[in-house]
Amino acid sequence: MSTPCLWNNPANLKPVMPSDAPLLDRFFQLAGYRDCNYNVVNVFLWQNIDPLYYIVDSSGRYLLLFILTEHEFYAFAPLCSPENLREALEELDWVFQRNQMPFVIPWCPTIVQNELERLYPHRFTFEVNSNETEYIYQAEKLRTYAGKQMQKKRNHVNYFLKTYEGRFEFREMNTIGCRDCLALVERWMVNREPSRALEAEHKGILDLFALNQFMDFRVGGVFVDGILEGFSICSWLIPQQVVQVHVEKANGDIRGLYPCLVMKMQVEFYPTAILVNREDDVGVESLRQSKRSYHPDEYWEKAYCKEKNEPTIRPCEEPAKF
Repeated sequence: MSTPCLWNNPANLKPVMPSDAPLLDRFFQLAGYRDCNYNVVNVFLWQNIDPLYYIVDSSGRYLLLFILTEHEFYAFAPLCSPENLREALEELDWVFQRNQMPFVIPWCPTIVQNELERLYPHRFTFEVNSNETEYIYQAEKLRTYAGKQMQKKRNHVNYFLKTYEGRFEFREMNTIGCRDCLALVERWMVNREPSRALEAEHKGILDLFALNQFMDFRVGGVFVDGILEGFSICSWLIPQQVVQVHVEKANGDIRGLYPCLVMKMQVEFYPTAILVNREDDVGVESLRQSKRSYHPDEYWEKAYCKEKNEPTIRPCEEPAKF
């Protein structure tokens, strides 16, 4: 793949490296966005699709994070505290204008939308994509499956616990368990259509196990007769408040395994969490039905921010300057 001319001379922009995880995490927490894309674990899980670059302002008040494809250039919302958001957005706007690229934030939090409207009235549109709406659950509901609404999940879990009593075990996984997890993913993919997203997720899981020294996430697995049949990867999206489920794979032929895995992750690793963000369904109907079967308590929408009138983009005749 050829490198777009925008990046012939990236100047102060740095490629995101594994050792940058603590820095990114600090700025993600500083911003406090609740969108699942603003999570350092999520970044490294999917980074192998498109490379990421960043820059930190000289006083350390904000971090700008960019995604580059061969034909596109777009940004995350500025990572900073609310009092520095205005200055960070002005700097971000300058980067887009200097490179004659349209201003695009694919996942634009409400606070950023409001600030953009104050800074640049009527310049942007904010489009909500229902396929990217995130499913939010009360954590206690997933820890207990209490209530009439969760009766079916409770029945499935009870069936699993009774049928496999003495034969199953929930364990915390570490780097040694990577091989088992990848083997399960490969089994899980057998009857599914190959896709770039599935291949990227497969590689991303491998990357996360290799990078666990740089970031905080938990991996739990359910073993049946000594064989890993389901595992999940979770982390704090908002510390001590919101847990994010990044990966959830299990043998669908084993009744009750999926809801048991969901419950065990919250009971064993996040007993004090308030909410669980199980991310979006990316428009996949089977995934949508699965997430809805747990009866979400909230839906968090994501807005795609872009300029109403895109700037004229001319061929790149000289290296970009930042």
